[in-house]
Amino acid sequence: MGLFGSKGKMDIIVSTVNYRPGETIRGTVSLQLNEKVKAKGVSIRIHGVLVKRTRSGTTNQEQSIDLIDFTQTLDSEREYSPSPAPTTDPFQIDIPLDVFPVQGPGFKAEGMLGEALKVGQLFGALPTTTMTYRWVLEAKIDIPWGGDVNKTIQLNITAPTPPQ
Repeated sequence: MGLFGSKGKMDIIVSTVNYRPGETIRGTVSLQLNEKVKAKGVSIRIHGVLVKRTRSGTTNQEQSIDLIDFTQTLDSEREYSPSPAPTTDPFQIDIPLDVFPVQGPGFKAEGMLGEALKVGQLFGALPTTTMTYRWVLEAKIDIPWGGDVNKTIQLNITAPTPPQ
């Protein structure tokens, strides 16, 4: 392929994108190359981040906390050849039971105190904090000094319901 041509395509096939802590993600990475490449290998990575955004007046702050960052090697360093059909590598990744932080975003104010806090946040008098979880699976063939071929999909990992 030319300088700006695609070296190939990659895909991640999973039966579902919805998981809970303790479950196993099972799937397949497919790779179809258009040209011969020397690569460090093929891998699948799960990455989970807690993003905390705080707004106070006109000031915005964002903080990211890694919850999980795990890479599994699916194929080793070698020369990969083009093929008319995709090659596939199966994988399975266990989601740890403790993937969510033990501490929640803080106490929940109820009653008159809760209403006063809502009004203060509405008018910008008090800081507003939002917390968002981001979970992704990323597959890639690591090609030194040349564009990697990769694919990323979004996952939904649901926090367990606390016992009543």
